[in-house]
Amino acid sequence: MIIHFAFGDLGRKGEIKEQTKRVISDILTERRLLISKNKEFIPAFTDPNTKASPFKDAKILEDKIYWDIPANPDDEYTNNLPQAPAVIYLPHKVRMICFINISFKKLKNSLHPEYYGKFGIVFKEHFLKQKGIKPVTYYTEESVNKNAAIKKWNENKGKNLSPEEKKKLEKEILYFRKPASLFPSFKKPYIAKVVKKTGELDFSISTYDRYPDEYNFRNEQEYRIVFENDEDYMYFEERNIFRIITPDEESKSAIASFFKNQWGFQPEVMVFPSG
Repeated sequence: MIIHFAFGDLGRKGEIKEQTKRVISDILTERRLLISKNKEFIPAFTDPNTKASPFKDAKILEDKIYWDIPANPDDEYTNNLPQAPAVIYLPHKVRMICFINISFKKLKNSLHPEYYGKFGIVFKEHFLKQKGIKPVTYYTEESVNKNAAIKKWNENKGKNLSPEEKKKLEKEILYFRKPASLFPSFKKPYIAKVVKKTGELDFSISTYDRYPDEYNFRNEQEYRIVFENDEDYMYFEERNIFRIITPDEESKSAIASFFKNQWGFQPEVMVFPSG
Protein backbone atom coordinates (compact mmCIF):
# COMPACT_ATOMS: atom_id res chain seq x y z
CA MET A 1 0.00 0.00 0.00
CA ILE A 2 1.52 3.32 -1.11
CA ILE A 3 0.63 6.13 1.32
CA HIS A 4 1.10 9.89 1.27
CA PHE A 5 1.14 11.30 4.82
CA ALA A 6 -0.37 14.80 5.12
CA PHE A 7 0.42 17.65 7.53
CA GLY A 8 2.69 15.48 9.66
CA ASP A 9 4.01 18.53 11.53
CA LEU A 10 0.54 19.04 13.05
CA GLY A 11 0.24 15.35 13.82
CA ARG A 12 3.59 15.29 15.64
CA LYS A 13 2.42 18.20 17.79
CA GLY A 14 -0.83 16.42 18.63
CA GLU A 15 -2.97 19.00 16.83
CA ILE A 16 -5.25 16.39 15.29
CA LYS A 17 -8.33 18.62 14.95
CA GLU A 18 -6.35 21.23 13.03
CA GLN A 19 -4.72 18.47 10.96
CA THR A 20 -8.15 17.05 10.09
CA LYS A 21 -9.42 20.51 9.17
CA ARG A 22 -6.45 21.10 6.86
CA VAL A 23 -6.79 17.71 5.16
CA ILE A 24 -10.45 18.46 4.43
CA SER A 25 -10.02 22.09 3.36
CA ASP A 26 -6.66 21.98 1.58
CA ILE A 27 -6.65 18.49 0.06
CA LEU A 28 -10.05 16.82 -0.16
CA THR A 29 -12.16 19.91 -0.91
CA GLU A 30 -9.70 21.21 -3.50
CA ARG A 31 -8.86 17.69 -4.74
CA ARG A 32 -5.16 18.40 -4.89
CA LEU A 33 -1.80 17.77 -3.21
CA LEU A 34 0.85 20.43 -2.77
CA ILE A 35 4.09 19.75 -4.66
CA SER A 36 7.07 20.17 -2.33
CA LYS A 37 10.60 21.35 -3.13
CA ASN A 38 12.84 18.86 -1.36
CA LYS A 39 16.62 18.88 -1.13
CA GLU A 40 18.28 15.96 -2.84
CA PHE A 41 21.98 15.51 -3.29
CA ILE A 42 24.65 14.73 -5.88
CA PRO A 43 27.60 12.91 -4.27
CA ALA A 44 30.75 14.69 -5.49
CA PHE A 45 34.14 13.04 -5.07
CA THR A 46 37.05 15.15 -3.82
CA ASP A 47 40.70 14.83 -4.79
CA PRO A 48 42.63 12.75 -2.21
CA ASN A 49 44.93 15.70 -1.52
CA THR A 50 42.16 18.25 -1.07
CA LYS A 51 42.09 20.30 2.11
CA ALA A 52 38.90 21.72 3.57
CA SER A 53 38.64 25.44 4.20
CA PRO A 54 36.62 25.83 7.43
CA PHE A 55 33.39 27.80 7.35
CA LYS A 56 34.53 29.62 10.49
CA ASP A 57 37.15 31.43 8.38
CA ALA A 58 34.51 32.87 6.08
CA LYS A 59 33.74 36.58 6.25
CA ILE A 60 31.22 38.82 4.51
CA LEU A 61 32.49 41.96 2.84
CA GLU A 62 30.40 44.17 0.57
CA ASP A 63 27.65 41.57 0.20
CA LYS A 64 30.13 38.86 -0.84
CA ILE A 65 31.63 35.91 0.99
CA TYR A 66 35.39 35.69 1.36
CA TRP A 67 37.57 33.13 3.07
CA ASP A 68 40.10 34.73 5.42
CA ILE A 69 43.19 32.86 4.24
CA PRO A 70 46.72 34.12 3.54
CA ALA A 71 47.47 35.26 0.01
CA ASN A 72 50.30 32.74 -0.18
CA PRO A 73 49.64 30.12 2.49
CA ASP A 74 52.74 28.31 3.72
CA ASP A 75 53.05 24.59 4.46
CA GLU A 76 52.28 25.06 8.14
CA TYR A 77 48.97 26.76 7.40
CA THR A 78 48.03 24.20 4.75
CA ASN A 79 48.99 21.22 6.90
CA ASN A 80 46.78 22.48 9.72
CA LEU A 81 43.71 22.54 7.50
CA PRO A 82 41.49 19.45 7.86
CA GLN A 83 41.41 16.86 5.12
CA ALA A 84 38.35 17.22 2.94
CA PRO A 85 35.90 14.30 3.12
CA ALA A 86 36.10 11.76 0.30
CA VAL A 87 32.56 12.66 -0.75
CA ILE A 88 30.63 15.89 -0.36
CA TYR A 89 26.90 16.09 -1.01
CA LEU A 90 25.77 18.93 -3.25
CA PRO A 91 22.15 19.98 -2.58
CA HIS A 92 19.65 20.51 -5.38
CA LYS A 93 15.94 21.20 -5.04
CA VAL A 94 13.61 18.65 -6.63
CA ARG A 95 9.87 19.22 -6.98
CA MET A 96 8.07 16.11 -5.83
CA ILE A 97 5.34 14.39 -3.84
CA CYS A 98 6.57 11.58 -1.59
CA PHE A 99 4.90 8.32 -0.62
CA ILE A 100 5.76 5.40 1.64
CA ASN A 101 5.17 1.79 0.66
CA ILE A 102 4.01 -0.24 3.67
CA SER A 103 1.15 -2.59 4.49
CA PHE A 104 -1.65 -1.33 6.72
CA LYS A 105 -0.91 -4.10 9.23
CA LYS A 106 2.75 -3.08 9.59
CA LEU A 107 1.95 0.57 10.30
CA LYS A 108 1.36 -0.07 14.01
CA ASN A 109 4.98 -1.14 14.56
CA SER A 110 6.57 1.41 12.23
CA LEU A 111 8.40 4.64 13.05
CA HIS A 112 6.42 6.61 10.47
CA PRO A 113 4.12 8.42 12.95
CA GLU A 114 7.15 9.93 14.69
CA TYR A 115 8.21 11.74 11.52
CA TYR A 116 5.14 11.89 9.28
CA GLY A 117 2.10 11.66 11.54
CA LYS A 118 -0.87 9.28 11.13
CA PHE A 119 -2.98 10.98 8.48
CA GLY A 120 -2.52 9.00 5.29
CA ILE A 121 -3.99 9.23 1.80
CA VAL A 122 -3.94 6.11 -0.36
CA PHE A 123 -4.49 6.63 -4.09
CA LYS A 124 -5.45 3.93 -6.54
CA GLU A 125 -2.46 2.28 -8.18
CA HIS A 126 -3.42 3.05 -11.79
CA PHE A 127 -3.70 6.77 -10.96
CA LEU A 128 -0.22 6.85 -9.42
CA LYS A 129 1.24 5.03 -12.41
CA GLN A 130 -0.34 7.58 -14.75
CA LYS A 131 1.41 10.30 -12.76
CA GLY A 132 4.78 8.58 -13.16
CA ILE A 133 5.35 7.28 -9.64
CA LYS A 134 8.62 5.34 -9.19
CA PRO A 135 10.43 3.72 -6.27
CA VAL A 136 13.52 5.31 -4.72
CA THR A 137 16.82 3.41 -4.75
CA TYR A 138 19.31 3.81 -1.92
CA TYR A 139 23.09 4.14 -1.82
CA THR A 140 25.38 3.47 1.13
CA GLU A 141 28.49 5.37 2.11
CA GLU A 142 30.54 2.45 0.81
CA SER A 143 28.67 1.97 -2.48
CA VAL A 144 28.29 5.57 -3.62
CA ASN A 145 31.54 5.60 -5.64
CA LYS A 146 30.50 2.43 -7.49
CA ASN A 147 27.23 3.75 -8.88
CA ALA A 148 27.51 4.15 -12.67
CA ALA A 149 25.58 7.44 -12.94
CA ILE A 150 27.38 9.04 -9.99
CA LYS A 151 30.76 7.91 -11.33
CA LYS A 152 29.99 9.30 -14.78
CA TRP A 153 28.92 12.66 -13.34
CA ASN A 154 32.13 12.92 -11.32
CA GLU A 155 34.33 11.86 -14.23
CA ASN A 156 32.75 14.39 -16.57
CA LYS A 157 31.76 17.35 -14.38
CA GLY A 158 32.62 20.50 -16.26
CA LYS A 159 33.87 18.67 -19.34
CA ASN A 160 32.99 16.16 -22.07
CA LEU A 161 29.24 16.54 -21.51
CA SER A 162 26.84 18.87 -23.27
CA PRO A 163 24.53 20.90 -21.01
CA GLU A 164 21.68 18.62 -22.06
CA GLU A 165 23.64 15.45 -21.23
CA LYS A 166 24.75 16.88 -17.89
CA LYS A 167 21.18 17.85 -16.98
CA LYS A 168 19.88 14.40 -17.93
CA LEU A 169 22.54 12.71 -15.80
CA GLU A 170 21.80 14.96 -12.82
CA LYS A 171 18.10 14.12 -13.08
CA GLU A 172 18.98 10.42 -13.05
CA ILE A 173 20.99 10.90 -9.85
CA LEU A 174 18.64 13.27 -8.03
CA TYR A 175 15.11 12.21 -8.84
CA PHE A 176 14.95 8.69 -7.46
CA ARG A 177 18.07 8.20 -5.30
CA LYS A 178 18.89 8.97 -1.69
CA PRO A 179 21.21 7.73 1.10
CA ALA A 180 20.27 4.41 2.67
CA SER A 181 20.83 5.88 6.12
CA LEU A 182 21.86 9.15 7.70
CA PHE A 183 25.52 8.21 7.91
CA PRO A 184 27.90 10.59 9.74
CA SER A 185 29.55 12.18 6.67
CA PHE A 186 26.12 13.14 5.33
CA LYS A 187 25.30 14.94 8.58
CA LYS A 188 28.30 17.26 8.29
CA PRO A 189 27.66 20.87 7.25
CA TYR A 190 27.18 20.91 3.53
CA ILE A 191 26.36 24.47 2.57
CA ALA A 192 26.77 28.04 3.74
CA LYS A 193 23.48 29.87 4.06
CA VAL A 194 23.41 33.62 3.51
CA VAL A 195 20.25 35.60 4.25
CA LYS A 196 19.89 39.34 3.80
CA LYS A 197 18.04 41.02 6.66
CA THR A 198 17.51 44.76 7.15
CA GLY A 199 20.40 45.60 4.90
CA GLU A 200 22.83 43.14 6.48
CA LEU A 201 23.91 39.65 5.52
CA ASP A 202 23.45 36.84 8.02
CA PHE A 203 25.90 33.96 7.51
CA SER A 204 25.17 30.51 8.91
CA ILE A 205 25.83 26.83 8.26
CA SER A 206 23.00 24.62 7.07
CA THR A 207 22.96 20.96 8.07
CA TYR A 208 20.68 18.02 7.29
CA ASP A 209 19.40 17.47 10.82
CA ARG A 210 15.74 16.49 10.52
CA TYR A 211 16.50 12.86 11.40
CA PRO A 212 18.71 11.24 14.07
CA ASP A 213 22.12 9.74 13.25
CA GLU A 214 21.96 6.46 11.35
CA TYR A 215 18.25 6.92 10.55
CA ASN A 216 17.40 4.13 8.10
CA PHE A 217 15.68 5.60 5.04
CA ARG A 218 15.34 2.17 3.45
CA ASN A 219 12.62 1.26 5.95
CA GLU A 220 10.39 3.85 4.31
CA GLN A 221 10.48 2.13 0.91
CA GLU A 222 9.85 5.56 -0.55
CA TYR A 223 8.11 6.20 -3.85
CA ARG A 224 7.99 9.58 -5.60
CA ILE A 225 6.24 11.51 -8.29
CA VAL A 226 8.63 14.14 -9.68
CA PHE A 227 7.42 17.28 -11.44
CA GLU A 228 9.52 19.22 -13.94
CA ASN A 229 7.03 21.95 -14.85
CA ASP A 230 5.98 24.94 -12.75
CA GLU A 231 2.67 23.60 -11.41
CA ASP A 232 2.12 24.00 -7.66
CA TYR A 233 -0.33 21.13 -7.16
CA MET A 234 -1.13 17.64 -8.35
CA TYR A 235 -4.88 17.41 -8.95
CA PHE A 236 -6.97 14.26 -8.59
CA GLU A 237 -10.59 13.15 -8.89
CA GLU A 238 -12.79 11.58 -6.22
CA ARG A 239 -12.54 8.14 -7.81
CA ASN A 240 -8.70 8.27 -7.65
CA ILE A 241 -8.77 7.89 -3.84
CA PHE A 242 -8.80 4.35 -2.47
CA ARG A 243 -8.56 4.93 1.29
CA ILE A 244 -8.00 7.56 3.95
CA ILE A 245 -6.16 6.61 7.15
CA THR A 246 -6.99 8.83 10.13
CA PRO A 247 -5.25 9.29 13.51
CA ASP A 248 -8.34 8.54 15.64
CA GLU A 249 -12.08 7.86 15.64
CA GLU A 250 -13.00 11.55 15.83
CA SER A 251 -11.01 12.40 12.72
CA LYS A 252 -12.40 9.30 10.99
CA SER A 253 -15.94 10.52 11.69
CA ALA A 254 -15.14 13.98 10.32
CA ILE A 255 -13.66 12.59 7.10
CA ALA A 256 -16.52 10.10 6.60
CA SER A 257 -19.04 12.90 7.12
CA PHE A 258 -17.27 15.06 4.56
CA PHE A 259 -17.37 12.28 1.98
CA LYS A 260 -21.05 11.61 2.65
CA ASN A 261 -22.06 15.24 2.32
CA GLN A 262 -19.63 16.54 -0.31
CA TRP A 263 -18.51 13.67 -2.53
CA GLY A 264 -20.46 11.35 -4.77
CA PHE A 265 -17.79 8.68 -4.27
CA GLN A 266 -17.14 7.18 -0.84
CA PRO A 267 -13.52 6.05 -0.27
CA GLU A 268 -12.81 3.72 2.63
CA VAL A 269 -11.85 5.45 5.91
CA MET A 270 -9.81 3.55 8.52
CA VAL A 271 -8.15 4.51 11.80
CA PHE A 272 -4.37 4.15 12.01
CA PRO A 273 -3.73 0.76 13.69
CA SER A 274 -2.71 0.95 17.33
CA GLY A 275 0.33 -0.89 18.68
